[in-house]
Formats: sequence, C-alpha cells, structure tokens
Amino acid sequence: MYYGYSILCFLVLKYAGADVRNYKIMFDRVIVSSLDPEIFEKLDIQVVEAHNRSCIDATQILNKRVTKLMIRSVLDIWKSNSQHMRLFDMTYNWCDLVQQLNKNRLLKTYAVAVQKFANIDPKCPLEANVTLRVRNMYFDEQDLPSFMPLGRFRCLFEYSIGQKIRARINLNGRVIAWHNGK
Repeated sequence: MYYGYSILCFLVLKYAGADVRNYKIMFDRVIVSSLDPEIFEKLDIQVVEAHNRSCIDATQILNKRVTKLMIRSVLDIWKSNSQHMRLFDMTYNWCDLVQQLNKNRLLKTYAVAVQKFANIDPKCPLEANVTLRVRNMYFDEQDLPSFMPLGRFRCLFEYSIGQKIRARINLNGRVIAWHNGK
C-alpha cells in the first residue's frame, strides 16, 4: 500500500526547517512483492517523472475491509562514502496513525502530500472495493529537513494483518546535491 511508502519518503525528507535546501530526493525504483490476493485486488506503485522531479503514482484496491493494518517501515541510507546509516525501523498501526495525523507534527507534511495528490482522503478502516489513486506525489523540499546526507537510500515497508505479511514494498532512490534548480 502506498501509505507506508509515502510515510517512508516523508520521514526521509522531514526533520528540520531551514530556508534553503541544497539537496533533492530522486526516486529510482519501487518493487512490490509478497502481495496477498486475499487482501489486495490491486496494488500498483510506480516511479514517474513529472514537474522536473521524481514522483510516485500508486493505485490500491482492497478485496476486504481492513481495520488493523500494521506497517513496518525501515529507512536505510548509504552515504557517498558507503557508510551505512539506519534512520529508523518502526512498526505502527495505520488506523492509529490516521487518527493522529493532525496531532503529530512529523507526519503533517505526509498528510498534506497525500491529500494534495490522492483522489480520496484515506481513512480508517480501509474499505473494500474503493480505488485509492495517488498521481505525481512528491514532497516539497521546503517542508523537509534542512540537511540530508547525500547518497543512496532504501525504504522497506511491510504490511501485516495478524502475523502474516500481506505486502512488501521496496523503494530505492538517491539524495543528490541541488541548488534551487541552478
């Protein structure tokens, strides 16, 4: 589901608040695996180029109503010198997260991006047979940390119901030097 992917991208990009950003986030590849057809009718996520940046297009349709979706999100960065850093490894309940989006400052940027680029406002519980589409989603660098280490990143999202993984999403990308498009 694109939720975890979006949260991961958001967390990669959010932690400070200076005026100038000297980096740009580039999404290179996304792979969806371990997709459980009992839960997902469709889960399609692609990296696209739009508006001179990498963006995410996603479509999700569930086969059944989901009231408790656990998401494990892992963000790893390999700096330009190949030094590995794990920025986070956390598990959360999507429904709890949705209810606290407006209260949690860290996730506010994510909520704004989803609302801006989605055809519907995703709520909990997640309903069956509802098409959630996100088109050309990106995060405005001005809403992100003032500093990010340059290098490669990998975001892993594992969606579980009960003890079973129902989908796994791997997003790979880069943090590159950028000088306001100059």
